[in-house]
Amino acid sequence: MTSVYLDIVEGQISFVASDGHKLALLELRDESMTEQISFALPLKIATILKGLIKPTDELINIFVNNNSVRLEYGLESIIATLQEGNYPNYRSVLPQNNDKILSIGKADLNGAIKRVSVFANQASSLVKLELSKDLIKLS
Repeated sequence: MTSVYLDIVEGQISFVASDGHKLALLELRDESMTEQISFALPLKIATILKGLIKPTDELINIFVNNNSVRLEYGLESIIATLQEGNYPNYRSVLPQNNDKILSIGKADLNGAIKRVSVFANQASSLVKLELSKDLIKLS
């Protein structure tokens, strides 16, 4: 499923993306979310939105019907046909009782990943993190 799945429930919105090898999940708490809606936005539309939307406090209005979605941002409006079928149960592949906590500076982690990713496999771009008590090893 090369798409971005939006799973909106009361008080929270989850953004899920997968390319078949990797899964990314971003959960945002938002008490203004009062409805329950889920849909898969095609990757091409998500890419267009990424270039269009700038980080501001401006709201994005989302209108969903049976097989399409309309997104309004400022004076812009995008209408897209939604992907058909059920999105896989992404929560089943995520660890539920994770007792590992890592606190690291954003710039430190970003710099380390950039240095190590030069040697990553071109096809997967995977970077492995090994955590121990006083050490983070990236390979």
